[in-house]
Amino acid sequence: MKNLSQFSLMKLSALLMCVLMLVSCSANDRQAFKEMGTSADIHNETESVTVTTSVSEEDNKPLQTTNETEANDTKDSSPQITTALEDVTDEETSLTDITTRPTETTALETTTEATTTPETTTTVTTTQTQPMTTSTTIEPTPVKETDMNVIGYLTTWNYYCYKALDWDNLTHINIAFVNPDKDGVFSNDIGSDATLCDIVDTAHKNGVKVLASLGGWGGSVNYPALISSSADIDKLNANLLKFVKKFDLDGIDIDVEGDVDKDFWKNYDEWISSLRKMCDDEGLLLTTATAKWYAHYISDEALKLFDLVNIMVYDNTEENNHASMEYAKAQLDYFEGRGVEKEKLVLGVPFYARNKSFGYMSYKSIIKADESAYTRDYYGEYSYNGKSTIEAKCELAKSYGGIMIWELGDDANEPFSLLDIIGKKVLE
Repeated sequence: MKNLSQFSLMKLSALLMCVLMLVSCSANDRQAFKEMGTSADIHNETESVTVTTSVSEEDNKPLQTTNETEANDTKDSSPQITTALEDVTDEETSLTDITTRPTETTALETTTEATTTPETTTTVTTTQTQPMTTSTTIEPTPVKETDMNVIGYLTTWNYYCYKALDWDNLTHINIAFVNPDKDGVFSNDIGSDATLCDIVDTAHKNGVKVLASLGGWGGSVNYPALISSSADIDKLNANLLKFVKKFDLDGIDIDVEGDVDKDFWKNYDEWISSLRKMCDDEGLLLTTATAKWYAHYISDEALKLFDLVNIMVYDNTEENNHASMEYAKAQLDYFEGRGVEKEKLVLGVPFYARNKSFGYMSYKSIIKADESAYTRDYYGEYSYNGKSTIEAKCELAKSYGGIMIWELGDDANEPFSLLDIIGKKVLE
């Protein structure tokens, strides 16, 4: 009994101590105990999740997308997302503004906020490159790096050869001919407009300039009346410029020859002076084709206004060969004596033959009949320039402004091409 009484007293003392401890606990301690018992319930609840994506560009925000989720409206534990797209005002960055800038990189900030507890906010920053617009630019016409000129006349009646030309052998082609009607309106006589456009486009892609050549033997009948006064000259030049721009030409070549009415030459200097100013204003070339036998109609001042002077060194009836080497040297000396700079003088060579009756035969016809004629200057009664003479004239022309050819359509195919010789000798 004694032992049992002692045990009961010990238990009673322990219980009394617990009661005293509970009584001594503060109100704050009791609240903490309560929160410990309910913390698990709090973590099992999701109040809301907000995801905001915005374009950060100083103070301007062109586009915003907001996704909001309310967990209390769902039947399962996965939040559902709704999207609201805000309007973009005129003062904000538009799609046009973005696509017209060549390059632009914009940082997009994405922020995820969990409102369960203050400590669960996460920020993720990503970088996205905006799409940019690419523009097509026109490539400039390639320019051949040479001080020499190889100028070929392409005629309106024999232009088909342009598709087979080796453009590497040329620097310019002159479309022969472009002339006005009685009203001063210029028209295209080289096939169709589409054909002329194709010729010009092909030439430009190969770094070759294209000029409109005016006049020609028998083609100058309307010019005397069309340049009879300053007002007429202005009207004619305006019409000519329209034609040049329509076909994207690079210049004008004057080939009005000695068969024109003599009144034409009275106003020639004024016309050329006016053309020079127009070509300078428009960035166009101004050249001429002339010969000693009628060049006395042209003043020294007018001759000096041309960028190039193409000398027609052929059709000479006073020698056995209508285009001899001696005749070439004499013509070059004459025009140099007139004050034309050597680098502007371009030596003309024929791709055709003449006989004493002034009969005409193309070089390609001669080669077709006899390939051995390639190394000669005569075929029967016809005279021309074969391989050796063309090579010698190329060497002479390199001391001047280069070579001019009448006409491209009369050349033979390789390996007998005279143009091939000229290109290699003058341009390489």
